Amino acid sequence: MSLWEKWEKEKLEIDAERHNDVKIPTTSSKFNIRKQIGILLGVVIACLVVVYLLLTLNALTGHSWTDTYIVHFMAEREAQRQNTRKNDA
Repeated sequence: MSLWEKWEKEKLEIDAERHNDVKIPTTSSKFNIRKQIGILLGVVIACLVVVYLLLTLNALTGHSWTDTYIVHFMAEREAQRQNTRKNDA
């Protein structure tokens, strides 16, 4: 018996012993662009609703949106930039 025949025989024995319960599809699942657009629009709308609700709640409590921390922080940074430009010029 040649080495090749021996290898083929062992290969057949190995294949016979293997129980394949896992089914692997031959093609990959297709990208669903409509689903992705729906998710993106849902997230954007949810963010806008949250911002609107926060601004409304802020206005109901008597505060203005300009009183928020982020607006003060951005205004301070802009003032620092302007001061830096004046000092450099």
